[in-house]
Amino acid sequence: MNTIYKSISGGVKDIDIQKRVVTGYLSNFGNKDLHGDVIEKGAFKKSISERKESIFFLNQHDWKQPHGKFDVLVEDEKG
Repeated sequence: MNTIYKSISGGVKDIDIQKRVVTGYLSNFGNKDLHGDVIEKGAFKKSISERKESIFFLNQHDWKQPHGKFDVLVEDEKG
């Protein structure tokens, strides 16, 4: 593995350049955003189970600028 970045707290966890795989969290539970919203455990479960194949990683939520598609998309205890 050719790792260039590692973080122990949220966000990007690992980047494998050779496999072109990024591992990490899109959202952590319990954090308050700029608007005061807090994501609770279970918030993504239904969407992941019903729409897993149609969820994309977009640049600033812009469908014209997709970064990629997820190989694995799960909700765990952290996010």
